[in-house]
Amino acid sequence: MSLPNVTASAASVAASGAPPGRPAVAMLAIVVAVTAWRLLALLWTGHDLQPDEAQYWLWAQEPAFGYFSKPPMVAWLIGATTAACGDGEACVRLGSPLLHGMAALAIWRLGQEIGGPRLGLWSGTLYLTLPGIGFSSLLVSTDVPLLLCWCVALLALWRLSHGGGVGWAVAGGLAAGAGLLSKYAMAYLLLCAVVWMAIAPAAARRVGIAKAAVMLAIALALLAPNLGWNALNGFPTLRHTAANANLAGPLLHPDRLAAFVGGQALLLGPVLFAALVLRLVRLRRPVGEAQGFLLAFGLPVLAFMLVQSLLSRAHANWAAVSYPALTILVAHWLIELGRTRILMAALALHLAIAAALPALPTLAGDIRVGGGGTLAERLQGWSRLGRSVAAQLAADGQPKLLLADRKGAALLAYYARPAAGLRMWEPDGVAGNHFEMTWPLRAGETGPLLLVAPAEVAERIASRFTTATPRGRVAPPERPERSSDWRMIRVDGFGGY
Repeated sequence: MSLPNVTASAASVAASGAPPGRPAVAMLAIVVAVTAWRLLALLWTGHDLQPDEAQYWLWAQEPAFGYFSKPPMVAWLIGATTAACGDGEACVRLGSPLLHGMAALAIWRLGQEIGGPRLGLWSGTLYLTLPGIGFSSLLVSTDVPLLLCWCVALLALWRLSHGGGVGWAVAGGLAAGAGLLSKYAMAYLLLCAVVWMAIAPAAARRVGIAKAAVMLAIALALLAPNLGWNALNGFPTLRHTAANANLAGPLLHPDRLAAFVGGQALLLGPVLFAALVLRLVRLRRPVGEAQGFLLAFGLPVLAFMLVQSLLSRAHANWAAVSYPALTILVAHWLIELGRTRILMAALALHLAIAAALPALPTLAGDIRVGGGGTLAERLQGWSRLGRSVAAQLAADGQPKLLLADRKGAALLAYYARPAAGLRMWEPDGVAGNHFEMTWPLRAGETGPLLLVAPAEVAERIASRFTTATPRGRVAPPERPERSSDWRMIRVDGFGGY
């Protein structure tokens, strides 16, 4: 199925509002078409895993209730998809387009509940095709299950405020709990709920204390095993999450604020982003019930991250949970104004970007990015490095692999697959990542090991062993033109840090 056909069918169906009685079929067809395209793109691109993706894959090999920097859901997701089709890059990422498609169905249903079939179709279609969602569909990250859970929780809360029974409270609690197991950013739902109570107290009160309690109790019950794991391991995930705020040092960074705003324009698409800004500028009080709900669950996190980016830093995706409600908000406004041409322009642009994303390494592979390497080398270089390291491990009789940085450890664990496992250099005795916590090199460890590290680091580490035999140089993808940067050294007889 070609992407132009997807574009035409999505735009025509959403613009017309779909034949009476058939909005579900229309939305399902759009989700299937776009998801099929993304699945084909995963098979077509096959670019190397990124460091976080490789680390999540490694976590999936040892299922647990928690890991150093993230809750466990992304590892469980990868475990399920790789069990179904293998450990290739496409299978590691398989869950992303599937879960984003499911999230779009939840947004369609919510939009339909709020404003009827036409709003439902536009909301679901626009959300599914957001550039940020398209990019995320080619990777696997904690945002993927988080966004699905957020969308389902929003739908549950809206239904609970409009006569929904306890079943919706159960569904909302399951979604909130699973979201917390995906990424602690799910906790922003509580902040947004407080804002909702302030904006639309009558609607919020209709949820009822009993149903809210059921939802909260289920969410906390699902989170409890992860909290238990953190307690047994010194709360590494909570400490890592808190450290991400990074408020130490000088405050006020207007350049980072500008970069964050620019990131939102890219992830939402420039047309939809411009319409959102215009909508917020033209807000008038009092707001209606639907608008109050969408503002409450869309604006607070975005505003919080704007402040965070100014005071310290905020990655563009940190505001991702704002996108579901804000997409519906903009679509609702433009439909009311009769500006469906703007919606169609946004949709066409989104799908054009979606078509270009899989071809980016081919179209722009020679563009140099930070660090000196090209985009194509960044996306395809670690597998080559992994093959070189794997060959040296085999030649040396499969010693353990010794590494000194998290990114290299994650990617070489995936691409070199050291049969004897790996060890992490940890001189300060304070675990700063999953590998330092799980596989630190300790005094008395017997060798041999194959050390792979940047030249200066490798020489410093090798000096702590009784024997060190050079095994060659390897080219890191970040700076392949400087192959002397990384060394392979066989080391034995660790003398301690």
